[in-house]
Amino acid sequence: MTQRQHTTTFALGLIVASVGILGLYRVAGMPKSVIIARTPVVVALHDIAEGHSIELTSVMIARWPLGMVPDGAYQVVDSVIGRIARANIYKGEVIMPRRLAEAPRREEVTRQPPPLTNY
Repeated sequence: MTQRQHTTTFALGLIVASVGILGLYRVAGMPKSVIIARTPVVVALHDIAEGHSIELTSVMIARWPLGMVPDGAYQVVDSVIGRIARANIYKGEVIMPRRLAEAPRREEVTRQPPPLTNY
């Protein structure tokens, strides 16, 4: 073999080895896809001032990782509609029972007919 053939063979070997090492590095170094369990929670769409009623347009459902959701967080929008904010609730904040007061009950006023008089 001539000097030129030796150099070509050596260079080709280096290229093949480099490609192999690069391939192994990519496969071994790739992060495995992780599936994170998520759960629905009710969050504020915008700031809600203390004393204001929670409306359908004030909240939304977001999917948070299980470990990040506070205990007792509402998971259904209907659970908070009509309730009153006890304190300021900020955009993106998870809606919690301790931050809400019950909605005031509207007692129906029963109308009684006027008393009968004999005039």
